[in-house]
Amino acid sequence: MLKDELLQVRYVRYLDRLIELSEKEIFRTRFQPKYRGLALMYNRVLAETKKNFVSVYKKDIVAAFKDFQDKGRLEIVASCATHGFSRTSA
Repeated sequence: MLKDELLQVRYVRYLDRLIELSEKEIFRTRFQPKYRGLALMYNRVLAETKKNFVSVYKKDIVAAFKDFQDKGRLEIVASCATHGFSRTSA
């Protein structure tokens, strides 16, 4: 799924919508410094996330994971796609 182009495009679109929302919150809270700082933080984090995904990792998170694994910073471990579920009879 991480290599699926449609999902990559949708993720960028999702980030764009969140960035737009954070910009609206920055404006909405312009007279509320207590909350405006939070909106500014989210805007910064979301913009950085988009920049990293698009420009740094070229939308290829799998290659980024491989690079981190090759550098010894990450160990990739296979697991179930869903949580295990066990049912006992009463």
